This record gives sequence, C-alpha cells and structure tokens, in this order.
Amino acid sequence: MRFRFVFSELAIGLRKNVLMMFSVVVITAFSMMALGVALLVQRQVGHMKHYWYNQLQVSVYLCSAHSTNPNCPTAATQAQIADVQSQLQALQPTVKSIDFVDQARAYELFKATFKDAPDLVKNTSPDALPESFVVKLQDPKKFDVVSSALSGKPGVDSVQDEHAFLNKLFAILNQLRVVAIVISATVIIAAVVLIGVAVQVSAASRKRETGIMRLVGASNLYIQLPFLLEGIVGGLLGAVVGFAALSAIKVALIDHSLRAVFGAFGSLVEWSDVFYTLPFILGISVLISGLASFVTLRMYLRD
Repeated sequence: MRFRFVFSELAIGLRKNVLMMFSVVVITAFSMMALGVALLVQRQVGHMKHYWYNQLQVSVYLCSAHSTNPNCPTAATQAQIADVQSQLQALQPTVKSIDFVDQARAYELFKATFKDAPDLVKNTSPDALPESFVVKLQDPKKFDVVSSALSGKPGVDSVQDEHAFLNKLFAILNQLRVVAIVISATVIIAAVVLIGVAVQVSAASRKRETGIMRLVGASNLYIQLPFLLEGIVGGLLGAVVGFAALSAIKVALIDHSLRAVFGAFGSLVEWSDVFYTLPFILGISVLISGLASFVTLRMYLRD
C-alpha cells in the first residue's frame, strides 16, 4: 500500500512538471552524450596505439646521388651499406628484423603508393629514390637506439620513424578527449542545478500534501521518496537518450563516414566500445540526479 502511494505521487509529480522534466532529460542527455564521446575517444586512442605501435618501423635512408645532406658527398658505397647492416644486426634483439630496399624495389613501392598520381610517377626516375633499410623493433618506443647508433654515420642520409607523427596525432586526440570531458563536466553541473530546481518546484507545488503527511506522522524518507525518485527518473531518461545519441553518432559519423576514410589506418571504435560507456553513463546520471534531489530535499523539506 505504501509503495503504491509513493508511485502514485511520483506519477502525479511527473505529470505536473512535464516541461521541467523535459528540460532535465535534455540537459542530462547532452551531458551524458559528451561523457560518452570522451570515453570513446579514450578507447580510440588505445586502439590506435595498439595498432600503430605494432606497425611502427624505422627507415634508415642511405645517401644517394641526389642527397642534399652535407654528410652525403656521394652515394653510399657497398662497404658503407654493409657497415650499416652490420651495425643494425649488432642492435639485436632490440632490432626485430632488417629489410634492405634497393632503388628498384623502392620505385615499385613508390608506384604502388602513388598509383592515383600517374604524372608524379612518370616524372620520377628510379634513381631519384634512395636505398634504405626498413627496421622493425621489438619495442617501437626504442627508436632512439637506432637513431643514435646510425645518425651521422658514413653513407646514412637520415633515420626516420613515424613515432613523432603518432605522438602528435595522439596528443590531438587526447586534447579532444579533454575538451569533451570539460564540456561534459560543465553540462553535468548545469544538469545538477536543473534537477535540484525541478525537485524543488515539484515539492513546492505539493507543499500542502507534504504538510498533511507530516501532521499524520509520516517519516521524512516516506515524504521525500517520491521527489527523490522523480529526480532519478529524469536522470535515467536523460542517460537513455544520451546513450541513444551516442549510438547515432557511432552509426552516422564513425560507420558511414570515418570508417571509409580512416579504416585502413587502424581499427575504429566498435559497438563493444559504445556499450563499454553504458555503465558509466547510467551510473553517473543516477548518482548526480540522486545526490541533487537528496540535497535539495534536505534543504527544502527540513523540519
């Protein structure tokens, strides 16, 4: 009987404050969507790091006739190439594998890479491309071991890897994650305030009823419970809408747009990553709505 009364009071409160509840749902949904985006960006960074660090390789470019490096007065000699190879072999087991790419092979790779730019391929002669060693490392983060061992050595034009580029890319993604977190935190604060106002308005509209309940000896918990549930229901609805919006972003932006462009550059977030955010979205929305409602009721319906 008591629970029936609590839920009937909850239904009355939701019916009387439809517009206020709608506002609570919208702002909570936006804050939870922003939180979900921040979590997805974090998962995306993890996926890309795992993919790219496994693909990462170091290219040791040898001097060629077209080198502009002062360290390359002439093209690398066979003795210099053999010396570079022996130095790379001496770096094992840090160096996992060594692959020598001569000019003919470099030109074939160049043609395959720029097959959509025939004019560029036509105007590039095979001898314009330098020979190189492509090196795979056991630990991709130890690029400096190869760089310090070979940079400036006779016959070596440059030592390059994608590590610096990846660090910049991950830094940009981390900045996007921070921006999403800041936006989420800002809107969560606004949601907390709005939930508190909604609960206070609902309690004020039924002040006469709560006064009568006090007179007949109802406990504070029994009086406050319908209003507390009202705030939690608004938070839960906002979480559901926010998760639905996050799912729509996954379908429209990631699956239909980004995957076609960036899918070959590493795995993008999947549905498992989207559902990974669900416990956080539901838990935080219930927590903030419950706390906002509880604090408001303690202040407004105190003895």
